[in-house]
Amino acid sequence: MNPIIYLSQADATRVKKNEQNTFVMPLSEQPPRENEYMVMDTSGRHGRLDIVHFDNDYDQPCGAISPIPCGRVTIPLRYSLRTYRVKESWDWFACDYMNQETGEHEGHEEGWLYKADGVKPCGKWHSSASMPAEAVRWELDVKTSVKRVQELTFEEIVATGIFGGTGFIDAINLKPFIDYWNARHAKPVKTKDGKGYECFPYDFDRVEYVSADYYFDIITKEYTYKGLPLTIHANCWVMVLECDRGVV
Repeated sequence: MNPIIYLSQADATRVKKNEQNTFVMPLSEQPPRENEYMVMDTSGRHGRLDIVHFDNDYDQPCGAISPIPCGRVTIPLRYSLRTYRVKESWDWFACDYMNQETGEHEGHEEGWLYKADGVKPCGKWHSSASMPAEAVRWELDVKTSVKRVQELTFEEIVATGIFGGTGFIDAINLKPFIDYWNARHAKPVKTKDGKGYECFPYDFDRVEYVSADYYFDIITKEYTYKGLPLTIHANCWVMVLECDRGVV
């Protein structure tokens, strides 16, 4: 059975509308910032991002003109090159039809409801995480690549459906995508270990988008949010998922 990809209502609506879609999302783990590094493979075909670190403080051998490799890090990718089953917001309905005059039972209908279809639930919408396997209706063939968010090409940004114009990327055409990105990713969220916060704004020029609650210590040169360390991954590394929709 194929692994799962979880979609928000907005993303599920896009998948319903278009057979081909492109999604961009931050890497859950970003390359370390202490040293310079080189990304060895950005194709995503192996399900990981391979990084070699360089130490600029290392005493260079005579005649050396580049930093010395000092380590290697592998960052797993949540979604790699393969086929995924799509889980989305859902509900279940069951309806019995009765003859208004005779009161006799005339039929029964039941099935799955999907929030992306724009219908109302019978009870309440359930999260994609709780979706039963038998309710899945789509599969996505995913091709993954990795790059920084500011390195997205014109074609990739247009394919996300969040673009302000046609022809080329400039400040005006790019603004809808930047606003969309910051609305989704620039606000602080708790780190996995719960010991701090992190956010992924498009760039440092828009750090004010984060929140009025963040604080920068000019002595330690560190950010805090609600009293805990805040890491700002400006121009973060992202996964670019090129998806072709199929029916289960």
